[in-house]
Amino acid sequence: MVDGASFGTPVAVVVFGGFSLSKSMGLGIYVMLTGGVIFGLVAAFSLPCFYVVSDAGVRIKCGVFDEDLPLAKIRKIELSWSPLSAPALSLRRAKITLEDGTRLVSPREREAFIADLEARLKIQRVEGDGLSQT
Repeated sequence: MVDGASFGTPVAVVVFGGFSLSKSMGLGIYVMLTGGVIFGLVAAFSLPCFYVVSDAGVRIKCGVFDEDLPLAKIRKIELSWSPLSAPALSLRRAKITLEDGTRLVSPREREAFIADLEARLKIQRVEGDGLSQT
């Protein structure tokens, strides 16, 4: 699920550039190239975007960004609709609270993602460091 503003804006700029061609060839080409560059940058920083939950933790991959969150550092996971900037292509998000901050992600199957991560956290806390389940 992709948030429309992420890719819709550069596409609209390219379309506007196409309409501008009839008034001014130079302006139309400039606007279309600008939209193409913006589209390319958005794609480079957001595609592919996926999250992998494993026994070791959560891997977040979004464009050029790649981060591993060890289970031992995850304190809580909950539903979120936060509009804050994040490696997430939708506002239908999950908020992962860590020892040193938070991460927002937008997995396709948000509830299943949260249930899977919560189950792994529960197992790790019982078997691993003995932390209470919160």
